Amino acid sequence: MKSTEINLKKFGSLLIGLFIIGSVKAATYTTMNAGDWNDVVSVWSLDGGVTPCGCTPGSPSAGNDIVVNHALTLSSNLIWNGGTTVLVNPGASLSGPVVINLWNASVDFFGDITISKWAQDFNTNVTMHPGTIMSLNNRFVMADGNFTLDGALIYMALGNFDISAPANFNALNASRVNIEAGNINNNGNVFIELGSCMTANGNWKNGATGTVSGGGSATTTVGNMQNNGTWDINILWCSAGADFGMPSPEDCPGAITTCGGITLPVELIDFVAKYLDDYAEITWTTLSENNNDYFILLKSTDGKNWNELSMIDGQGTTTESTEYSALDYDVEMGITYYQLKQVDFDGRANYSEVIALERKAEAGDIMIYPNPAVSGNLITIGNLLEATGTISIVNTTGRTVVSETINGFAGKMSISLPQLTSGIYIVAVEQNGDVRSSKLIIR
Repeated sequence: MKSTEINLKKFGSLLIGLFIIGSVKAATYTTMNAGDWNDVVSVWSLDGGVTPCGCTPGSPSAGNDIVVNHALTLSSNLIWNGGTTVLVNPGASLSGPVVINLWNASVDFFGDITISKWAQDFNTNVTMHPGTIMSLNNRFVMADGNFTLDGALIYMALGNFDISAPANFNALNASRVNIEAGNINNNGNVFIELGSCMTANGNWKNGATGTVSGGGSATTTVGNMQNNGTWDINILWCSAGADFGMPSPEDCPGAITTCGGITLPVELIDFVAKYLDDYAEITWTTLSENNNDYFILLKSTDGKNWNELSMIDGQGTTTESTEYSALDYDVEMGITYYQLKQVDFDGRANYSEVIALERKAEAGDIMIYPNPAVSGNLITIGNLLEATGTISIVNTTGRTVVSETINGFAGKMSISLPQLTSGIYIVAVEQNGDVRSSKLIIR
């Protein structure tokens, strides 16, 4: 019996020793040249990039330090685990139609990454540093760990952006998450710093265990927004569809101004709108362009619903400055918003900042503010004459939903709106036998 106890102790010590050995870094791999991750001839070294090792970090790459100084293509899925650290330095990149799975790993991106899917699990810390871009074609999944965007962009062409408890996702320093065709689902912890944004061309849902905090912005360009968990009232939000359980009022102009500031793959040095005699001129200038097929100029009167105003061909790839312009002959009174949608030859789209143009009332025009307005709130009708008359608000079926008497004073008059459905209404002012009208948008 005594002998058996001694053997068990020795066996236990052996297991502990093996665990310690297994936790030691296996090797430090450094790239020497651009090429395929799996190239065993000339890409990797084990001496800091001096001589080729005839090896690769492999997959899974458990416990390795990996330093990428060049552009690498990925031809097979990768697993980073067992204490692996990955450093992608400035000017380097990883790209390929693959999945990267990681747990118990640490990753720093100073260069870009383009893959199909990112899947992150326990004890993993990832940072995208300023100016870096993660492009995905399928899905982003966080089951655990921490992911920080620090002045960086995640762009996903198709698929869902899923965060589960207890994962922590942070968008800092004017970072962006842009889901072109998919949903954002959060059941973990999301922090959106002031000036940063997470937007989806689908639904944005914060689940029962989800927390969204900070002072940044969250929007949808097509779908709904739903909150079933904890949502910070300081987050600016805008839903293209319905909204459920949101604890603060919708603020589309504020949210979209932030969310529109996604950097284009062209160097855009200005984007300006001016109102001339009876039309608006929108101009922009690029310093250089890369793979730029065309621009679509988008227009909105409420900062929420967008229409295509015009399409302008790009210059493809050029290092020369190019000036562009477009005209808008239908500019409503008040504020009109414009945004550029830039489309690459491969179909990938990116968006510029949102700019605003205010058309002020001319002599004889009536003014309405705020416009868009909120049902049940006050609006003010300005630029009235010194005459009695009536103010009528008419819906799209021609039915008068509001009628007020003007008592003969000049200037302006406030009206309390009833509970109206969202949509477009006409405000008509009749004075001295003349009728002046303008459009009112109810959100």
